[in-house]
Amino acid sequence: ALSLLHPECEFYFQLEKEERLCQQYIAEQENRSMEGCRPLWDEVVCWPQAATGETVWRGCPAVFSLFINNTGSVSRNCTSLGWSKPFPAYHIACNVEDDIPETEQSYFATVRLIYTIGYSISLGVLAVAVFILLIFRYERDSKRQSWLPRNSSQFILVAVFS
Repeated sequence: ALSLLHPECEFYFQLEKEERLCQQYIAEQENRSMEGCRPLWDEVVCWPQAATGETVWRGCPAVFSLFINNTGSVSRNCTSLGWSKPFPAYHIACNVEDDIPETEQSYFATVRLIYTIGYSISLGVLAVAVFILLIFRYERDSKRQSWLPRNSSQFILVAVFS
């Protein structure tokens, strides 16, 4: 099916859709007997109600197929303490890469360097501006005649720092 959404948006849209369906399923199962493990939405897959000691297998979520063709499966055991952790982990079973490509890492490092330099320059200029303002205030408070009229010094400061 052709989607008009960006792939990253499609990912979140499908996850929200699957969560709504799972929450609806959980609400329908509320009135049934509660022996064993209750239905569960674990932010990725909807797990059905299961008896204690039962192992439930689920295929990789369809949302992962947006990035790569997945045929893996994940299981959980229903124990007396509740659901076990998924085995194997989703990123292993469904072959989802969680590493950021080297080109993106380089891009993020460059952006971080640029904004760090920008903030440093901004902080330095702010410190100089405060220093200049304190000097003018000191000159005004000491009742010495300033070498510039007030409007001229204000004009220079506005021109320099804007």
